[in-house]
Amino acid sequence: MREVCLKMVKVEVKINGKTYNLVGRENEEYLLKLGTYVDDKINEVKTKNNRLNNEEASALVALNIADELYKADKNYINLNYIVIYKK
Repeated sequence: MREVCLKMVKVEVKINGKTYNLVGRENEEYLLKLGTYVDDKINEVKTKNNRLNNEEASALVALNIADELYKADKNYINLNYIVIYKK
């Protein structure tokens, strides 16, 4: 389980060669993992299609991550349904 901090945590993350200040209530390790995840996804997309500029690669990664989230949410709802209604 993730540790949620009562105070705001600030970390620097590097995404696509640019440094960002990330602020949140999650612990530092979690925030750093988020930054690394996004950076890795952008690098993966740019490696597969080197014609994409930074904006295009970022938009594509945003769509891919939104797709992952949507599918994970749908799976979560389906699993809850199974647990609740098909005991």
